[in-house]
Amino acid sequence: MSLYRYQISRDNVEYINEKVHDLKHQAAALKQLVIQNNCSPEIREKYADLEKVIQVYNNTVLTGNGVLNALLTEEEHLCRKNNVQFDFSINGETLDFIDPVDLYILFGNALDNAIESVIKIADPSKRVISIHVSRKGKLIHIEFLNPYTGHLIVRNGMPCTSKQGKNYHGFGIKSILHIAKKYGGNAAFSAEDGQFRLAILLPAK
Repeated sequence: MSLYRYQISRDNVEYINEKVHDLKHQAAALKQLVIQNNCSPEIREKYADLEKVIQVYNNTVLTGNGVLNALLTEEEHLCRKNNVQFDFSINGETLDFIDPVDLYILFGNALDNAIESVIKIADPSKRVISIHVSRKGKLIHIEFLNPYTGHLIVRNGMPCTSKQGKNYHGFGIKSILHIAKKYGGNAAFSAEDGQFRLAILLPAK
């Protein structure tokens, strides 16, 4: 995760939004032609498929924070492609005090780890990633939850390297810890009953 990747993600989302905006107008004009010319059921079905595609890419994530909007919109498309359910409840405005690159790295690393883990689960119905961000008093609570397969050990608050759990180890984890501490908070990892949890506490600004 880096400033370069953040800029790429932001530009990608802006580009997609621009193209989808144009496609919506073109699709509206095409719909009128389909109706006026009483087109065959096959053509109507193809038009319906086009509308579904536009709708998929028209779902821009809105959290109240521009950085998270760009990142989560891109990640949501990746989740959909891999049959991963992506649930979130995020008050993004509470994170405005965090430097954009730090915020992108923090959430990007956590999501990369979660996605790499859940796509290994054979049953698509169990591939679920949940993110919650809320303010409670003077603290901001950030939580990432996802199931995992195999054996994952958390020792002294850190996921240990193993063939099954190696995605949780390395520079991504260190970056998460570093950024949490940079803003006066902390991060804790836990794995129990097949559920991995990353909890971050930050003092509210």
